[in-house]
Amino acid sequence: MNVILYVPNSGRDDIQQRIEDMIPGKGLKIYKTLEGLSERLHQPIDPETILIIVARSQEKLSEIFPLRRVLGDVRTVVVAPDQDPKTVSLAHQLRPRFLTYVNSDFGDLVAVLQKMIETEAPR
Repeated sequence: MNVILYVPNSGRDDIQQRIEDMIPGKGLKIYKTLEGLSERLHQPIDPETILIIVARSQEKLSEIFPLRRVLGDVRTVVVAPDQDPKTVSLAHQLRPRFLTYVNSDFGDLVAVLQKMIETEAPR
């Protein structure tokens, strides 16, 4: 099981900490730059991989949008900045399996990730 976390900020935050606590050692790869994430997504990806995209602003979410073509069938979770209709529409175009927001307590995110980890991806 591999988890790719895209969290574009300079420091460590609550979302990153909670995900690191769930994913053992080398199963988690963290990308802080769009260039790094793009490079990784252009390589072969195991069908069981989970991609978590954390966007703290509508601008950051917009920057990710061009990568939607390379996401393919990657199981994606989006943590959107707000519930503005434009933001939600943009987030849904990334075809996430789950959508939550940065102002949540992340209990829902943790529960969904646990379920995704326990459930093998369809082949």
